[in-house]
Amino acid sequence: MEVIADKCEVLRISNKRKNHEVPYTIHGHTLTLTKKSKYLGSILTPNMAWNAHINMTTRNANNTLAFLRRNLYACPISAKETCYKSPARA
Repeated sequence: MEVIADKCEVLRISNKRKNHEVPYTIHGHTLTLTKKSKYLGSILTPNMAWNAHINMTTRNANNTLAFLRRNLYACPISAKETCYKSPARA
């Protein structure tokens, strides 16, 4: 399997106050250090807090709700009910 260094990044997870600033490289390409990273649908942060993941999930749910409200205002109640329940069950 070929590793694409441009798509790789470093996320240091530690409780230490002072981390070792060691640069990581793949095939001579220095990897960028990031404060949060998406992995398997969850957002990871250095202190393993859930705030970033909860904010992303809430934002996505609000965007979906706003889309449904904008596009279903003239539909019958049964159609609205089906559309509101569908994303939650998917």
